Amino acid sequence: AHKAIAEAPWRKKIPEEIFLNYILPYAQVNERRDDWRRDFYQRFAAKAQEAETLSRAAVLLNKDVFDVLGVQYHATLRPKPDQSPYESMEAGYASCTGLSILYADALRAAGIPARLVAIPQWKDKSGNHTWVELWDEGWHLMGAAESTALGESWFARHADNIDPQNPLHRIYAASFQKTDLLMPLVWDPDNSYVCGIDVTKRYWEILNKE
Repeated sequence: AHKAIAEAPWRKKIPEEIFLNYILPYAQVNERRDDWRRDFYQRFAAKAQEAETLSRAAVLLNKDVFDVLGVQYHATLRPKPDQSPYESMEAGYASCTGLSILYADALRAAGIPARLVAIPQWKDKSGNHTWVELWDEGWHLMGAAESTALGESWFARHADNIDPQNPLHRIYAASFQKTDLLMPLVWDPDNSYVCGIDVTKRYWEILNKE
C-alpha cells in the first residue's frame, strides 16, 4: 500500500486519514480474507499510473480489471453474494457486491482510495445494490464493471428509490475505521463488526438535482 501511493502521480492529493481508512485496509466488508494486494499491484498499478488523474485511472481500471481477471456479473451463477476477490476469479461470476469488492481492492492496490457503498433495499422493493466510491477531493460513485463515466450509473436518476426516513432505504458507505454505526449487510444480517457511515443525505441531494 505504501509503495503504491508513493509511486502514484496523485500521491500529494491523498490526506493521511483517507490513506489509512481507504487504501491501507485489507478488506472491504465481511468477505473472505485473501492476500490480494501484491498480485493486484503487479497487475494494475502501472496501468493506473499511466493516467493523468486519479479519476481517469479509476475509469480505466473499471474496464481493465474485469477484462484481465475474466469476471462478469451474474445474479445466480455466482456462488454467493459476498465473494472475496479470488472466489470471484475462480467462479468467473460475481454479484454487484462481489464485483464491487474486486474493483475496490484493485483500486486500493493501485493507490486509489476506494470503499463499498450499498442500499439494503430500494424503496420499490426491487432488491438491494452495492457499488463503489473512489476519493478524488471528495467521493464519487462508480458502478463496478459498468462502462459509465465517473459519477454516473444506471441508478443515478432514481432519487425516489431512496428514503432518508427508513433505514432499509438509506445509503451506507463502509468504513474500516470504527464508527458508531454498523454497515447493514443483507447477506449477513447478524454481522456485528463491519462499520459504516450514513451517506443518504449526500446522495439525496445529488440525485434530486439531476
